[in-house]
Amino acid sequence: MIRTLAAALATGSCLVALATPAAAQTRDFNVPAGSLRTALDTFARQSGRQVIYRGDEVRSARSPGVRGARTAEEALEALVAGTGFTIRKDSSGAFAVVRVGNAPAADSITSSEEAGGRPSDHSEIIVTGTNIRGIAPVGAPLTTYNRKDIEKTGASDVPQFFRTVPQLFSNIDASTTTTNLDAGSGAGNSYGGASANIHGLGYGATLSLVNGHRLAPAGTGGLFADISVIPLSALERVEILPDGASSVYGADAVAGVVNFVTRKDYSGVELNSRIAVPTRGGGRELFGSVAAGANWSSGHVFASAQIQDANAITVSQRSFILTDAPAGVLDGYNLEPSTRQISTYAIIEQKVSNNLRLSGDVLFSRRKFQYFVPTDTFNDESNTGNATQLGISASLTYDDGGPWSAILEGSYSRNDQKTLRSIPSFDFTAPFDAKTYSKSLDGRIQGELFDINGKSAKFSGGASLRKESLSVDNGSTIKLIDRNVWSGYGELYLPLLYGSGLVELSASGRYDHYTAFGGAFSPRLALNWRPTSALVIRGSFGRSFRAPDLVRISPVTYVETSALDLPLASSPTGYGTLLTESLGSNPDLGPERSRSINFGATWKPFRRTSLSITYFNVLFRDRIDYPRRSKGTIDTFTDPAISFFLDRNPSAAEVMRILSEAPLANNTGLLTGITHPVTPDNVAAIYRSYPQNHAITQNSGLDFSATQNFTLGAWAIDSAFTGTYLIKNRTQPGPNTPFTDFLNITFNPPRFRARASVDATHNRVSVGTAANFINSYTNNLTAPVSRVHSWLTVDLNARYAFGRRDNDSERWAISLNVVNLFDRRPPVVSGEYGRFGVAFDYDSANASARGRVVSAQLQAKF
Repeated sequence: MIRTLAAALATGSCLVALATPAAAQTRDFNVPAGSLRTALDTFARQSGRQVIYRGDEVRSARSPGVRGARTAEEALEALVAGTGFTIRKDSSGAFAVVRVGNAPAADSITSSEEAGGRPSDHSEIIVTGTNIRGIAPVGAPLTTYNRKDIEKTGASDVPQFFRTVPQLFSNIDASTTTTNLDAGSGAGNSYGGASANIHGLGYGATLSLVNGHRLAPAGTGGLFADISVIPLSALERVEILPDGASSVYGADAVAGVVNFVTRKDYSGVELNSRIAVPTRGGGRELFGSVAAGANWSSGHVFASAQIQDANAITVSQRSFILTDAPAGVLDGYNLEPSTRQISTYAIIEQKVSNNLRLSGDVLFSRRKFQYFVPTDTFNDESNTGNATQLGISASLTYDDGGPWSAILEGSYSRNDQKTLRSIPSFDFTAPFDAKTYSKSLDGRIQGELFDINGKSAKFSGGASLRKESLSVDNGSTIKLIDRNVWSGYGELYLPLLYGSGLVELSASGRYDHYTAFGGAFSPRLALNWRPTSALVIRGSFGRSFRAPDLVRISPVTYVETSALDLPLASSPTGYGTLLTESLGSNPDLGPERSRSINFGATWKPFRRTSLSITYFNVLFRDRIDYPRRSKGTIDTFTDPAISFFLDRNPSAAEVMRILSEAPLANNTGLLTGITHPVTPDNVAAIYRSYPQNHAITQNSGLDFSATQNFTLGAWAIDSAFTGTYLIKNRTQPGPNTPFTDFLNITFNPPRFRARASVDATHNRVSVGTAANFINSYTNNLTAPVSRVHSWLTVDLNARYAFGRRDNDSERWAISLNVVNLFDRRPPVVSGEYGRFGVAFDYDSANASARGRVVSAQLQAKF
């Protein structure tokens, strides 16, 4: 332990340790406002708890102080409120005080045997974007939202919270299931799931993790991880890394990573009940949860369960909805589905010897859903079913207190979606069942290599094996496919001195080998330069990749050929036959690859002021794209957007292969159908109508944030502003074709999104307000194009805690939230879109039909 303490002091950290009391014991605190460093030392003496902080970081910060009966954690949170710092706690009960978002965490959180605590069982914190404990990801900002941040937004679930984060684009969630079928069907989202989408680069370009583990993908084709299954009652925080991270995590981390970190060492019982009611009607939500945990000298256990019930929102409940359907026909059409979801989570950690720690967790979620939509003849169609997610993981950690440790992890995840589509007037039913599985085994080591000017160079490396499977049953066809992935990876961290400043260098790389298409190597180089204690300049360069979805590389079970005579001057007959080969998948697809550049700075000109800006630029190539037409038409020869799907000089053998695979279907109704035998002699071209690696996407922009914290009398004031400005988001569908913009147009990312908030806290009372803004953009669904107005909404939140119990100062807490206080309706969007071209006059990807939502929550602790 002396060695560990010396290492902490060598890195500029201060560790204050006294005897550790019971986890949730209440005591009276009297810490005056003033220097944060002095306040932390005073807190440690009064609480008897262990605290680690970097002396050079907290030197200029000031604390509002704390007085009154609190638990240790509540008192420490009050001390750092408005300072630009946050707290983290390990299973031993030790605290680390770290900068919010960008700065590294404290180098270690160590339980001190000399101070009367128990032996270390979790010596350092590890955060998203790195496998090395004790550091934050170098070269990129890490944004963290804790439980209180989420509760203040009034969100009932993770997808609703994500709609308040400017960096994320919500084109796939429950709000877009029925009203934005272009996005929903593209991901097979017929069951109301939701995906994370950083910077609008696509639902498959953001990797979603739970405690660093993958979820089995959802959607009818297994195309995205469903974040809606994650229970709010189990969340400790959400970490968002908006930078390519395949060098650490492998496939899918192209735009970045979203990691959901669960609660672990809570002690006691917590009950929550909540009701949310849109004032326009429909969409009523009921929520209830219970969480319980216990700590003991060598481990802890935590479990939670929640149930959430939401009513549908129909067209008749929103007076601003205008459609071109006959009056009353669409009154029962669901803008949002009705759902009922039950979610549970449990985790246990136990020291099995002085050097070994065993942990395991289980996540289970089951959602039932139902929604009604019209068919093209305005007959009622219903979709009912359920979606089930299961995740199990276990780990064994070896740590003898020395500079190196090792961990072996295994995980299993499964997603099962069952849907029944029914049209009673046609006596039509169509069942659908999709299952995805993911199994993995991962082993790695990490530790210190050598010292550089009193700081430790660190390394982490390991290997993993993963198996992914997909099963699809549509009642007549069963599709089965799986693949194996083995990987090796390493990461090096070097702290160097440059003049009077610190330079942190990081180099990481990962090789992933897929049985389907071979290997992909993902390197990343990054640095942080701290020329002064108030300024951090950072940058990174990396390459990432995304593996083809299993459904897209599955064995071909659907083949259709068709032919069409087209005018062709060079042909003796005056025509040439265009042969179309339509396939449902393409086993020859390769990975989508990207290059990411990220640089920015964080500046703290004053002790309670923080400014941050980051430029990101992603070149995403070899993207998988489908042709815009399923069959060849008269303009196939001349349309540059699909010319790369055209083989103008097919061989006779290729023509005969296609004709032998499926019966020829005449493409009638466009031109006269083929009335002569189709032979290699008269086939002028083959149109290959199946997914291929042709597209390129360019995505760039700015993320920025500002915080200003101060005290006003007895109140601690926290203000924040976050925003994202997209410079470019465009796609080139194929070689030698023009780029198509997917920026600032309907159902696509807006150029500018922002959120500003102000929160005030005094003892057990907190109040706050937030404003959400989306700029105006172009409606490209009309001819000529029209303008969609900007959208500004205002939210309110308030919380009051009261009551006493033996081991907690807050037995009861009441919260009130109002989302969209002024009931601003979504901006008008005219045109034909949605299912079967039915228009609803709003953009469900960028706005909500929920209107004003009032919610109340009661929390009790025992």
